[in-house]
Amino acid sequence: MKRFFLTFFILFAFGSALFADQQADNKLFFAVQAMNVEKARNAIKAGANVNGLDDDDWPYFITAVSGGNINMIDVFLRNGVKINISGPDGKTALMHAISSKNKKVINLLLNYRASLTAKDRTGKNVLMYAAEVGDLELVNKTLKAKVNPLDADDKGMNALNYAMAGRNKQIIKMLGQYETQPHDFIIAVETGNVAKARGLLKKGIDPNLKNESGEPPLFVAIRNNDKAMLKLLLENNADVNFKNSKGYTILMYCIASNKIKLAQELLKNGALGDFNFKYAKGRTALMIAILSKERRFIRSISKFRQDFNITDDAGKTALMYATEMELGDVVKELLEKGADKSIVGKDGRTALDIAEDKDLAYISMLLRK
Repeated sequence: MKRFFLTFFILFAFGSALFADQQADNKLFFAVQAMNVEKARNAIKAGANVNGLDDDDWPYFITAVSGGNINMIDVFLRNGVKINISGPDGKTALMHAISSKNKKVINLLLNYRASLTAKDRTGKNVLMYAAEVGDLELVNKTLKAKVNPLDADDKGMNALNYAMAGRNKQIIKMLGQYETQPHDFIIAVETGNVAKARGLLKKGIDPNLKNESGEPPLFVAIRNNDKAMLKLLLENNADVNFKNSKGYTILMYCIASNKIKLAQELLKNGALGDFNFKYAKGRTALMIAILSKERRFIRSISKFRQDFNITDDAGKTALMYATEMELGDVVKELLEKGADKSIVGKDGRTALDIAEDKDLAYISMLLRK
């Protein structure tokens, strides 16, 4: 008998709690319908579900947003409502606010990180909604959020189509620049058509657009020894520090391919790489630069943090390379950077031995200090 009463009591308590919550939900529903902020706040305190739905499966929050009452919306947001909750049509609160052209509500929702990449049930995204109502500021924000302007909804309409329906000339012009096939740009870079590539870049094509092999335009330009294309891409903020699947940067590829002039252009534009990496014959970027005897190239490499005492496959250091190439100023700079003049190569010679064998008086003097 005691067990029966205990079970009855638990079920009664549970049922009472459910009933209380349901009552609170009903109070919240009616408060939202009446746009009574105080009653909505009290209903939530009493346990109402801020993510609750009405009998037609419309979230109370969506109703609040559609009503445009900032204070009511704020009550939901402060109580942890799911910011991207959607109704039966798949439209988020932000989409409803955009359709209502309510900038205050839009900005409030964005402050709470409403999704700029969401889509409704028809595939219509936030960018399309913004373009349709002529919201230039929001169009810019969605594009910065990497929403693809070429995406189409179930009707086959993209953001530009919606902008044209809304007749906003600024947005039409902005989105019109994306109506270019990316393949055109890839072909222009591969074939060295600088004029075509420049025109497409002006229209807003991504300067880092990869080809089918995953190669960015900069890599293609370097592979083709196309300095003009390289310059154009750099002027348009192409990523100079792209890494392939093995972790090699474009600069490292450039150096490995002995494309010295192109490597210099990359370095001028902030390119980075592993300056302790060993290329063919165990040579570092600095050793390769010294072999080129291009002093600007040498200085642009030597300024980076690296191990100046790395040896190649023959046991030679950058200091030995500089000595062999008779570059006294480079020898002096390397010594100042801490290069070890006592290292012995596999041929049994130090940098000083090399200098003396070549009768290099100035370099020998530097190495004797």
